This record gives sequence, structure tokens and C-alpha cells, in this order.
Amino acid sequence: MDEFWAMMNTLGDQISYLVEKAELNFSDVEAVRSVMGEIGKQMELFMKNIEHLVAQADQCRRDIERPRSVLYDPIDDEA
Repeated sequence: MDEFWAMMNTLGDQISYLVEKAELNFSDVEAVRSVMGEIGKQMELFMKNIEHLVAQADQCRRDIERPRSVLYDPIDDEA
């Protein structure tokens, strides 16, 4: 979970920087487009990282459930 929040903070910082940069060059349409493109790239990277974290969380869940079922199934059978 800490990794998720670190990624959120990093993305927020990067977007803030890019927005400030765009505001400084607001009169230059190409500069604004460039910054918006960078924000889009950062969002794509962020989404890929989120997908990776979801996959890791799912694997952790499975890794926890497997030994749990090995321990609890025999107990349930006796009850």
C-alpha cells in the first residue's frame, strides 16, 4: 500500500510541475499541447504501475489463501 501512495504522490508532483509549466507558457499553444501530452504519458505509466500493483496484490492474496486452506480444511473436516 505504501508503494501505491508513493506512486500517487510522485504522479501528483509531476502533474503539478507540468501544469505550472503550462501556465507559464499558456500563450504558446504548442507548449500547452506538449505539456498535455506529457501528462497523458505520465497517466499511462501510472496506470501500468497500478495494474502491476493489482497483479501483485492478487498474487499475495493467493499466496495467503493457499496455506490457509491447507491448515483449515483438515480442521473443518473434523468438525
